[in-house]
This record gives sequence, structure tokens and C-alpha cells, in this order.
Amino acid sequence: MSPMRLTTENYKEGIASTSQGVLFCFSELCHDCKIMKKIIEMFSIQRRQAVLFKLDSAEEPQAIINLGIERVPTILIIHDGLVVAAKTGFITSRELTAIFDGFSTNISASPPREQMRKAT
Repeated sequence: MSPMRLTTENYKEGIASTSQGVLFCFSELCHDCKIMKKIIEMFSIQRRQAVLFKLDSAEEPQAIINLGIERVPTILIIHDGLVVAAKTGFITSRELTAIFDGFSTNISASPPREQMRKAT
């Protein structure tokens, strides 16, 4: 499944209405983001229950700022309408799955500045 594109106007609603999901924040010019795009595609096959979103930092800078994202690629994990974890930088498919599943013990995944709450 291809990720749904979010915008500054609809990202809050997208997050709030999602029970399980991943928000991929990226830039078209970012080399690691291009690789991560393929990892997200593989993840979507493994975790079909996950709703996938993408947010382009160049096209939607205000949403990126509002979410507290400082650089891309950044992955936000969404559960029950809340951002519960964030991971910045390149990660493998295994790491993404571990973060999503909540079983990661060797990855430092922490919420963005907004600290596990509804997107503002």
C-alpha cells in the first residue's frame, strides 16, 4: 500500500483518526529518504494493519515544525491517535518493525518535542 500524503491542513486529523500507523517525514532530495521509502513499502507488506502516511518537509514545512521534527528522514509511530515514538535517521526494516511492535530494546526511540500527545 502506498502511503497517503498529508499536508499542513490535514496532518492533525490524519494522526488523530489513526489507531495504528506510521508517518514518514521525508525530502525528495534526501538520499536516506529514498532508501527509507523502499523500507516503508516493505513494512506495509509485513504490517498491513498499519496506516501509512508521508509528509514532505519541503512542501509542508509548517507541519514539520509543528511536529517538532528537526531533520529527515523521521519516522513517527502512531497508536490510538497519538504520536507515541519517533526515530530520526536511516533505520532498517527490522528496526522499524521493532519500534512499531513496541519490542525494541536496542533502539533509542523517543517522542518528538510534543511528547506523546495529540498533534497540535
